[in-house]
Amino acid sequence: LPENKIMASSEALEELERMEKVALNSQWRDRNPKISSVNISRLKKHFKDMKSSPTIQKSDVICIQETWIDPHHDETKNLNLDNYSSQFSSIGEGKGITTYYRESFQFKEEIIKPMYQFCKVSSEEKDVINVYRSSNAPPSFLDDLKA
Repeated sequence: LPENKIMASSEALEELERMEKVALNSQWRDRNPKISSVNISRLKKHFKDMKSSPTIQKSDVICIQETWIDPHHDETKNLNLDNYSSQFSSIGEGKGITTYYRESFQFKEEIIKPMYQFCKVSSEEKDVINVYRSSNAPPSFLDDLKA
């Protein structure tokens, strides 16, 4: 095909311009701080995938849910990320969260209950709360979240 004969319609070019303005990857560049959240369904199994994601590695805070880490039997030292601190709020199979955060954030608190887990990290300007809630979590979930 002769390339000089291929033309886009003005409507298509307008739509392309509109899509570029609302695209999440464009919004991502301007967002500060950058936060990623992933339900990973077994951190040990998917750690390499998460670690190799360029989008996740650009984050200031990485919130991971359903880590499946048993706090009494699983080692977490192999699950740390370079240039991040980490907080493992572990409870076991099908549950648990991990929060990775850069030096502009500090760990503030965590709540580990059988049916839900929270971890809060804060910078001077923002609080980030990583949450995992099982479908049958008790009403106290909301009380702890508000606290």
